[in-house]
Amino acid sequence: MNGNSLELLDEDVNSVKSEDRRKVILLERTRSGRPAKFESGGATSPVVGRATVVCGPHGEKMLPTYVKKTGPRATGDHALFVVFPGALIIEVEREKDLLNVSVLKIRDITEREGKFEALVVKILECNGGEWDKEHLRDRFADAIEAAKKKSGCYHCREVHYGLEMHVRDTNLL
Repeated sequence: MNGNSLELLDEDVNSVKSEDRRKVILLERTRSGRPAKFESGGATSPVVGRATVVCGPHGEKMLPTYVKKTGPRATGDHALFVVFPGALIIEVEREKDLLNVSVLKIRDITEREGKFEALVVKILECNGGEWDKEHLRDRFADAIEAAKKKSGCYHCREVHYGLEMHVRDTNLL
């Protein structure tokens, strides 16, 4: 087995033939015109929640380009991340103790009529505790755990999986 996990993921993605593991999702556009996806979600009650977390190709945290600090945020959009082919999107749906987790890899990004769309492939899935590819789960454990926690965070208003943004104080110069 080759030690390069990105190559292994590409093998997994390239081997996906089933149309039910592929879908097209809409993306946001940053102020600078780049494709992006929001980390979003949280729990709407003590027993129901959902979450979307964005991470790099190896499950690593990324730096958000924007973090929402004002306005309605509860279970909404919290941090905007620039995305690219290879980036991962982790989606969690939670009802009571039952979790459904999907790890999606962005395969391609296209722009149509001023809007970005991403072709994503589901590379890992857990339905009710049953993982379809155990060998991939540990690679993304931190990101998956953050998405699971976010789905249980009641009226979530914060980023759960991203590098911290530091603002330089220009008054000190």
